Amino acid sequence: MKRQSALVVFSGGQDSTTCLFWALKHYETVELVTFAYGQRHSLEIEVAKEIAQEQGLKHHVLDMSLLGQITENALTSDIEIEAEKGEVPNTFVDGRNHLFLSFAAVLAKQRGIIDIVTGVCETDFSGYPDCRDVFVKSLNVTLNLAMAYDFVIQTPLMWLDKAETWALADQLGAFDYVREKTLTCYNGIIGTGCGDCPACHLRQKGLEKYLAEKDEKIETVLQEPQLGTGHAVMQAQSFIDRHLDDDIIILNGDGPLIDAETINKAFDYHKNNDNSITLISAIVDDTNGIGHIQRDENGKLLRIIEHKDANDEEKKINESNAGFYWFNGRDLSYALSKITNNNAQNEYYITDSLEILISAGKNVGAYVVENNEVTLGANDRKQLNNLNNIMRRNINDKHMINGVDIPCTDGVMIGKNVKIGSSTVILPNTIILGNTVIGENCTIGPNTYIDNATVGDDVILDNCKILDSEIESGVDAGPFVKVRANSILKKGVHIGNFVEVKNSIVGEGTKSAHLTYIGDSDVGANVNFGCGTVTCNYDGKNKMRCKVGDGAFIGCNTNLIAPVEVGEKAYIAAGSTITNNIPEDALAIARARQVIKENWVNIKKPYKEKK
Repeated sequence: MKRQSALVVFSGGQDSTTCLFWALKHYETVELVTFAYGQRHSLEIEVAKEIAQEQGLKHHVLDMSLLGQITENALTSDIEIEAEKGEVPNTFVDGRNHLFLSFAAVLAKQRGIIDIVTGVCETDFSGYPDCRDVFVKSLNVTLNLAMAYDFVIQTPLMWLDKAETWALADQLGAFDYVREKTLTCYNGIIGTGCGDCPACHLRQKGLEKYLAEKDEKIETVLQEPQLGTGHAVMQAQSFIDRHLDDDIIILNGDGPLIDAETINKAFDYHKNNDNSITLISAIVDDTNGIGHIQRDENGKLLRIIEHKDANDEEKKINESNAGFYWFNGRDLSYALSKITNNNAQNEYYITDSLEILISAGKNVGAYVVENNEVTLGANDRKQLNNLNNIMRRNINDKHMINGVDIPCTDGVMIGKNVKIGSSTVILPNTIILGNTVIGENCTIGPNTYIDNATVGDDVILDNCKILDSEIESGVDAGPFVKVRANSILKKGVHIGNFVEVKNSIVGEGTKSAHLTYIGDSDVGANVNFGCGTVTCNYDGKNKMRCKVGDGAFIGCNTNLIAPVEVGEKAYIAAGSTITNNIPEDALAIARARQVIKENWVNIKKPYKEKK
């Protein structure tokens, strides 16, 4: 029996989102509370809001910015994240959980809620003093005494390592959701994160461990020879024998549009009707090649007729078997023992199990989908292209409903995990993939490719390729721009024709109009790069960095030979090759003196007139 209600302390990260789904399983009513404490990435709050909205939960966001006034750490200030071996990372915020739980308790009492759920954990990062079990228990007593209220602080993750936390999310049916939609990264990258910060290291290590353990539990069998769908299921008989008392789902590998919602609704129908078999069906316009579902005059299922075995009248039946089934394990085993290959193809059909179980007096049923597109399969490249078009259309439609402008959807491909803000325009021939997040009022495209990037508001990306990078608000890039992994373009940056940036930070207001390569560099604010500038950061063995100070002017056709530093407001004359550091406010000229040799051409190579 579920408890009445719970308040989940919710950041939108892996741990708190896992706790959210844990609470949904154990409580009738769940509410969320998120604390805005001046964290370095406001996106964290937006992610929490979005998850709360998707789950249909009441969400409280409380202002706790005072934390930034009394502590100095890498989460509430713009200092470099550090994690020395054996020490607590400088992302630790003193007193954070103490304050959060205390204020959550005040809110919970006002809402009539007793149980407070938090994702603190002593197993990982046990050096955090306010993540310890003894602290939580002590605070629980204190809160009860302070407010004369019987709070219960629940800590479902307290003794779990990150691999076990991933396992719990999987058990709760939320593995993909937590993996793709949460924000744990200290550098503000949703899903897989930056891969470098302590939070990402911990998350990824746990994920890899869990997947390795999970893979060991996956069983595969080879169907050889291929004698029909029933024969394919027979190859898993040993698995079925171990799950006779469970419900087993059978899915077709060529039906990629089937979704969790449909599967879960079919399962509810299966259990509510105490069925031995529940198949998923669809009403279709084109009856050619389908498995026809035959019912009696009362709508009761009789059998499934394969198209090749159907007569002319049966071929007119437009209820199609989608090829997805829920079975009672014991009844599935019984049906498999009775299936024969007495048909036109001399194959063993899993569909014959329907008649077999009806004859045995078992309950059978069909769950008819509301949208038959989820049941479509692909037997050739043409059908696969049709499925791709459907998926692309559905994703584009979702974004347009949410306020994204896609004036011409032809050629626009957006991944399922991409998030795009309202009033952003996506122009033709644009591909956006991975866990990309794009802000509001942007213009993306035409001919733009973005993968695993974060893009702020009011950004223009015209004919660009952006990979694993962050583009802050107000950036104007393109055409023919490439931004490679681990780059950050700060607010108001302008980069133009044939500019490439790789593994670099480009400061606010910096401009590079054309024909420039900025690699492995730290560039300050309001720097001007002249045409043809190149950072020469690779000596054939090692990569080294260049540093350019605020307000520097880099003349056309300049080579910066790393490692080298250009001071603030320094000037570099056009055509220079810089090998030494330049002080601030200095002018550097590094080019050979011009030499003119009069009449050299006539002496070296006399002109010959054409006859």
